[in-house]
Amino acid sequence: GGVVYDEGDQKSLCVTDAVFDTLSFHASFLEEIGEEWRIRVLDEIDRCDKAAIQFYYLCQELQEASGKQKSNEKTERLILDNTKSEFYDRIDRSFRLWLASIDPASADPEAACAALETQLRTIALRMGKELAAQADSITVFGRYVKDKKDKKKDKLVSSASALNRYSYQISKKIFTREVKHDEQG
Repeated sequence: GGVVYDEGDQKSLCVTDAVFDTLSFHASFLEEIGEEWRIRVLDEIDRCDKAAIQFYYLCQELQEASGKQKSNEKTERLILDNTKSEFYDRIDRSFRLWLASIDPASADPEAACAALETQLRTIALRMGKELAAQADSITVFGRYVKDKKDKKKDKLVSSASALNRYSYQISKKIFTREVKHDEQG
């Protein structure tokens, strides 16, 4: 897979085209691993999708902080799809290796999911930092925009506030499991 950024704007943070490479695996594999693992795998895929959407929101917020106007609905849908594709491309290898390592007979599902989420959280946070680092210098200081919830108020949007919100969503709402370290030894 690959990613193409908006060529018309060197400082664009949004993806305009991508070679689609999604998490894929065979249905027979899901049948072989049993019900408990099947539910866990589908849950982890759902978490990845939620994280990909948060990555898109981060892109939107950084665009807003730089003063760029939101695109039309069709373009926004394309940007969402391409941003999600970029996210999936970056986590694909880790997810595939995790799937390949599943041994329903001996693996502890909770520990295996925690190990995956730790890896995915690290990748997602790194992606957010990379995206924020690419932003225009104006986004560092931010700018005031009308608050969507309370039109009478202004709110400051900046790369720092956008990255903080994204990091919170990734770490505290989506990839929440932690690897339990053995306290012996």
